[in-house]
Amino acid sequence: MSWFRPGPPLTEYALTSQETARLGRQAGWPADDPTTWMISVRNALPGPVTCREVQFFQKNPDAQVRVKVLQPPLYIPAGQSRNSLLPDVRKNEIRDWSMQCFCLKQAREGPCEKLP
Repeated sequence: MSWFRPGPPLTEYALTSQETARLGRQAGWPADDPTTWMISVRNALPGPVTCREVQFFQKNPDAQVRVKVLQPPLYIPAGQSRNSLLPDVRKNEIRDWSMQCFCLKQAREGPCEKLP
């Protein structure tokens, strides 16, 4: 996806591990519901970020990774936070999770760009 603006074109790239580390992420289950997973993401990067899915790693080593799509995707403007819920993610089955997010950049190794 490209963004039209004056200057070099912007293309959506996955965040690097350093950029991902700058996102403030808190996740877990509410005390009264061990089947609904909640996440809050704070964007400390200079441009907006989009997160579309979460990968859940099961406690059973033979189980496949479960991928849950965030509907709608999390769009997080710079300096702001967004929250989301995912149903049917059972606390007693999940060992770990990961989430890949994206931003618009001039080049893969460049910084996330501010939008006009």
